[in-house]
Amino acid sequence: MKIYSRLLVGFAALLLYPVGQATAQSPWLPGEGNKSVFFDYTYEEIPEYWKGSALRPNIDRGGRFNHLTQQTFTFGYEQGLSDELALDVSVGYTRLNAGGGVGIANGMDDTRVGIRYALIDEFAEDAGDWTPTVTWFSRLTMPGSYPQEGYDTHFCSAGDKAWGFENGFRLGKVINDWFGVYGSLSYAVKEGGQPEEINSSFGMYGSITDRLTFTADIGHQHALGGPDFFGPGWSKESTARSKERFTNVVGGLNYFFESGLALSLRYGETIDGENTGKKDPLVASTISYSFR
Repeated sequence: MKIYSRLLVGFAALLLYPVGQATAQSPWLPGEGNKSVFFDYTYEEIPEYWKGSALRPNIDRGGRFNHLTQQTFTFGYEQGLSDELALDVSVGYTRLNAGGGVGIANGMDDTRVGIRYALIDEFAEDAGDWTPTVTWFSRLTMPGSYPQEGYDTHFCSAGDKAWGFENGFRLGKVINDWFGVYGSLSYAVKEGGQPEEINSSFGMYGSITDRLTFTADIGHQHALGGPDFFGPGWSKESTARSKERFTNVVGGLNYFFESGLALSLRYGETIDGENTGKKDPLVASTISYSFR
């Protein structure tokens, strides 16, 4: 028999779509019959980018400061099919503004459909004191409608715009009534010659009051191949096939209501990367609702 606290169930819903990461989903499943919906808004500014491993200012072809911004609106749904199995889906709309008068790219964001299966449950009656939750997940990504080729924004791409498949594991551990940790490790493949990726993350959460929690996490995406920006084999049409690597750090505050409603505000930035934009800042807000 599982014992889920209100805080944990609500926190798991907020983890469904961590801001600025390639990965999503929580290690804690909602339980049979439990459902949640969420709406997420993300705003990113990209004043600099990494050309290879060298950080450069974002300058367009006319020598003007090219202040990139991207806004993404995401709607998601999660349902516990059983105590050990859960389904989730997310759809959205994204808008990339390449400043300096060089264009705007917008359209439907990539759609993601995933399943999770609990391998080890820290809340099981026979679980030890330090037994973690271990969940296997698999996720399919379907390309969005945003333009990727043929617009004059140097190396800008609103997303990968490719079919993809990701498999991996998510771990979590509730240490006590006010503190816990979570992490993930996964492997992703994509169509169209895009490099395979290894994605990882680690984070922690804690209770400030009975209804208010904080989160802090770090996430890394590591492409296993591809050209450097403006290097041999690169073109603006092949931006999404570049050897993109980045590390984001994000902190957040989450507030839970008795009704099952929860609000989250997060702030972060890209602290290291290769062939990618430096997101500074990276801001997001989420509203979620859990129900049966």
